[in-house]
Amino acid sequence: MPHIIIRFMAIRSEAHVKRARRIALSWTALSLAAAVLVGLCGLARFGVAALEIGAPGQVSANS
Repeated sequence: MPHIIIRFMAIRSEAHVKRARRIALSWTALSLAAAVLVGLCGLARFGVAALEIGAPGQVSANS
């Protein structure tokens, strides 16, 4: 994620670093929580049997 590093490098004062860090950590936590939620929804929809197939990433919506 080089664009994120560029944003931190572009900060004009040290006072803004603390706020930028909070925003970055919040977005990271939010996106990771959303990924876990998607996984749990998939597990609820397809069950544990979907984990036992050869390629669980290729489960279609019609399954």
